[in-house]
Amino acid sequence: MSPSAAMYNEFVKHDEGAMESLKNTLMNSEDVEVPLQLGDLDTSIRFVESHWRDIRTILQEMGFGLHLTA
Repeated sequence: MSPSAAMYNEFVKHDEGAMESLKNTLMNSEDVEVPLQLGDLDTSIRFVESHWRDIRTILQEMGFGLHLTA
């Protein structure tokens, strides 16, 4: 597991707002690579196309729709 992946796992476990932010970012992204902030570290998560579509479908089925961001 990469250092960023390990940080992500710990950060999201302890910060529900971080998970909500990630879900919203995923639903609003047009790209398979989405930005992610882990504490002071700005990084990103990159999905293969099929996984990106799958996770968006799962989030939609969970009730997350497209959210407009300012």
